[in-house]
Amino acid sequence: MPVSRTIAPSPDGAVPAHDANTSPARQRGRGGARIAAPLAILAVYVLYGWEQMIIPTMLAPIRHDLGAGVAAMGLLAGIFMLGSAAGALAAGAVGRRVGLGTLLVGSAATFSVCTLLAGLAPGYRSLLLTRVGTGIGEGAYCVAMFAYLGRLLPGWRSTVMGLASSIFGLALFSGPALIVWLAAAGGGWRAPNLGLGALSLAAVGLLRITLRADPAGRAAPPPAASAPAQTPAAGPGLWPAVLLATIVNGFCGFAYIGMFQLYAHVALGLSAMSAAGVFGCYGLGTILGGAPVGQILDRWGRRGGVLLLLALGAGLGSALFGALGTPGPGIEALLSLLYGMVVSGVFTNCFALTQDICGADEDVGAFGRMLAAHTVAEALSGSAFVLAMGSGFDRASGPLWLYALPYGLSALLVGFAPRRPRPSGHRAVESTHHDRPVAGA
Repeated sequence: MPVSRTIAPSPDGAVPAHDANTSPARQRGRGGARIAAPLAILAVYVLYGWEQMIIPTMLAPIRHDLGAGVAAMGLLAGIFMLGSAAGALAAGAVGRRVGLGTLLVGSAATFSVCTLLAGLAPGYRSLLLTRVGTGIGEGAYCVAMFAYLGRLLPGWRSTVMGLASSIFGLALFSGPALIVWLAAAGGGWRAPNLGLGALSLAAVGLLRITLRADPAGRAAPPPAASAPAQTPAAGPGLWPAVLLATIVNGFCGFAYIGMFQLYAHVALGLSAMSAAGVFGCYGLGTILGGAPVGQILDRWGRRGGVLLLLALGAGLGSALFGALGTPGPGIEALLSLLYGMVVSGVFTNCFALTQDICGADEDVGAFGRMLAAHTVAEALSGSAFVLAMGSGFDRASGPLWLYALPYGLSALLVGFAPRRPRPSGHRAVESTHHDRPVAGA
């Protein structure tokens, strides 16, 4: 008697046709590819984190070598964000047409080649252009990676996206020491660009091989004419609230990253070493807020989890910057650890929740808009921090305007916004018998 089998969808959301003549060995090979592909994607993401840190870590020797001014160095450090936002938007626009496999390989090749070219740049302008190209490639890669991983394990997408976030945090922490070592061993700031650029190009080749063995690299079929895909922002619904939460989290989180060291010195009177220790606790929190928090929300429910994290962000961010008085270094370190967990948890789970809402027809486009808006918010956060806190960082209402109000408003919108029903014929990515049911959104 024939046995009915359920075939798991690929990360592109399509269910592959069953081939009765496929041998067990070939099926095992495809299963191995399903394991190898995400491992290769995460390995490239580690290189992404290291390469992102090369220019910020090497600003002083670059300035000395190229004879550029301080303002030029600031532009070199910050223009990466502009490229990242552009790359995210571009990925959202073309990702569904070209397929996730093509987008992953193309974006990884872009940032790898641009990193390599940065090591060969003859002057400041050419180096600036390579920095833009690196940002474009890395922004597009982030969009494609989250879409792929979330589709791979729908019932555990918060966990797997959180794992990527934790790995990226580890890469950022190990990156500066590795970059300084490569520069010392290679005789200057160009060595890390050349070495890591060449290594990541080799990793791109491995990524291409693993994705070719996995059916996930295909472009998604166009939607039926009778049921055109809607954009997530069309009409009232939950996704606009999730988008706002992503923007707020990027704005508030990067305000902490960019300004805490200066705030700790001016307002708290901490030494550089003490401030660095407190800031390091934030970094540890971003690692802990990845996979562990994601696993909890996969079990409990993503919408309620994001709401709780936003509420915690309102309180922790305000307390960090003096809303409840001036805490000592130990309390600041604990608050920084917890706030880092919140920032990381909100970021990855907003992507997971968006994929719950949008499905395979719309997730890449939504991710592109989310990451672009998140990046722009990061770029504006430093100036807004000074405006809210005052030049002496002593304005009592500053933490409330910066943290309590934005996070609190986002929490209310996520909690009360209605979820927009999917249009009929919408091709969602749902769980199969291999996965737990998708947590409530």
